[in-house]
Amino acid sequence: MTLAVTEERQAITSAAYAAEQRLAEDPLDEGESRWKGRRITFVPPLAVTFRAEPSEKLVTIIQVRVFRRRRYFTPRRSPLHDAVGFLVGGNPVLPGDLGRVVPEGD
Repeated sequence: MTLAVTEERQAITSAAYAAEQRLAEDPLDEGESRWKGRRITFVPPLAVTFRAEPSEKLVTIIQVRVFRRRRYFTPRRSPLHDAVGFLVGGNPVLPGDLGRVVPEGD
């Protein structure tokens, strides 16, 4: 077993424990809501989908999966993407500024 695999296993074990603690404390305020009463929480490197039943004080874990940071595909070099494809730079856009170009430095 390589060191990378061992480190990844340790990260997954730690994240699983942290997710369990979070869900035990206050599952209704944990994570983001999803359809059909489901919720999702992210404890890197895990994403945990669950359902909380407050009347029964019950949390049902529906799915646990490992997630990775997204990479954005660009077919050619772009000043908005680094060599790996991550989005970088660009003009900041605030919610009230949609449809309006914000000059750099503002």
